[in-house]
Amino acid sequence: MRRAAHAAMEIHKLIAVESSSAAWAAREALSASLEMGPAAREQAIYQGLLLERLWREIKDTPAARLSQVTYPYED
Repeated sequence: MRRAAHAAMEIHKLIAVESSSAAWAAREALSASLEMGPAAREQAIYQGLLLERLWREIKDTPAARLSQVTYPYED
């Protein structure tokens, strides 16, 4: 479970620098909405895109790719 959380954090960092992606746009919309109050809809959209991106990164060999994606956090 911790490895998956760390992988999501790394994907979140990748999305932050991909200004042409739908996930980046959703992240920006979520950020703007959170400044005004709860943003459940925007959060759900961003989480879905984050999960989709994470799956694309690890789908070929999940265990090995999770280890690679979470490398900075491993002891």
